[in-house]
Amino acid sequence: DDPIVGLRKQDIKVQQEHAPSLEFPKTATPTQLYSHGDPSTNAQLMLEMINRARADPSAEGIRLATTTDPDVLNAYNYFDVDTSQVITDFAGYPARPPLAFNSDLIAAAIRHSTDMALNDFQEHTGSDGSSMTDRIEAAGYTGWNTIGENIYAYSFSVFYGHAGFNVDWGVSELGHRQNIMNYGDTVYNEVGIAIISETDPSTDVGPLVITQDFGKRSDYSFLVGVVYCDSDGDGFYGMGEGLAGVTVMPTSGTYYAITSTSGGYAIPLSAE
Repeated sequence: DDPIVGLRKQDIKVQQEHAPSLEFPKTATPTQLYSHGDPSTNAQLMLEMINRARADPSAEGIRLATTTDPDVLNAYNYFDVDTSQVITDFAGYPARPPLAFNSDLIAAAIRHSTDMALNDFQEHTGSDGSSMTDRIEAAGYTGWNTIGENIYAYSFSVFYGHAGFNVDWGVSELGHRQNIMNYGDTVYNEVGIAIISETDPSTDVGPLVITQDFGKRSDYSFLVGVVYCDSDGDGFYGMGEGLAGVTVMPTSGTYYAITSTSGGYAIPLSAE
């Protein structure tokens, strides 16, 4: 079965690690531009939260359990979330490689978030009868090994949506958390995220409608990151901080990237 689950209503910094390496001839310089699409700033922010969680699950559990966000705390109270159990759970999860944006998965996610916002609903089946698989393949993401989807049509903020998925309040199976953290057998390497604003007082959904579409087509690893100006000095990517049009050129390999509007980039790492 498709691993899809729904959530109930309710200064410039470029990090780089250096290590000894072989010196490649100039002919090994990448020549093919790779684009991860054009994710929104909100989507990029959510991806940074996801990849931070995947890199250090234990710290993520503590972060989620000790948040002071009032909307998230209200949800914890409503759903009777055991924050001590959250800390224990995340301390036992393995670290996973970062997810890379994929332009086709972004398109599929935009389609579904827009549909839910316009037609005032939260379901994995679209208003046109489309399934997650239909939308992902129609967007061009074919030949996949595994795919998954998270949706939340009633989020108050990007962090609220992230916490809702990763704590998975109100959902005992923890399917949203599994899609993000990949602590089981399924390990994704690509994602598309769409966050649509919906503030029409005549509708139930909103103020943010979120779709996350996950996939894996190959065993490629990706070099991913974001180039940003840390205006608020918090050491983490924030709204309006991304720098677009920056060339990211590895010293070898096939692909290079130019940062998108959000400041993010992804580069497939081929074995050469």
